[in-house]
Amino acid sequence: MLSPDIDLSIQIFRVAKSTMIDLLRKEIRRLDHQAALAASTDGQSPERPDPAGKDDLRHIYDTIEKMAPVRKKVFRLSRLEGLSHKEIAEQLSISPKTVENHIGRAIRQLKDVLTLFF
Repeated sequence: MLSPDIDLSIQIFRVAKSTMIDLLRKEIRRLDHQAALAASTDGQSPERPDPAGKDDLRHIYDTIEKMAPVRKKVFRLSRLEGLSHKEIAEQLSISPKTVENHIGRAIRQLKDVLTLFF
C-alpha cells in the first residue's frame, strides 16, 4: 500500500528494486537447479532452455546503461550504493534538486521497461 508520507518516486523505485531482486534470486535458483541437474545426469548433456527471466534482466540493465551519463551515475550512487541526495549532490557538484530530478527520470525509464514485461 502506498504511503502519502513518502515520495511517490521512492515508493515506485522500491517496487522496481524488489522486483529486480526477486528476478535475480529466481535466476540464481534456476542456475543452481540447472547445475544440480547437470551433475546428476552422469555426463549426459541436459537440455538448456533459454531462460525468459534472463532476457528481462538484460533489458533492465540495458535501460540503465542507456541512461544519460550523469543520470546513470546518480541512479547507481543512490540505489546501488545507498548514498543520500545530499551526498550525491556534494560528490557530483550538483544541487540536491537535480539529483532528485535525475532519480525520478531514471525510475520512470525503468518503470516503462518493467511495464513491458510484467
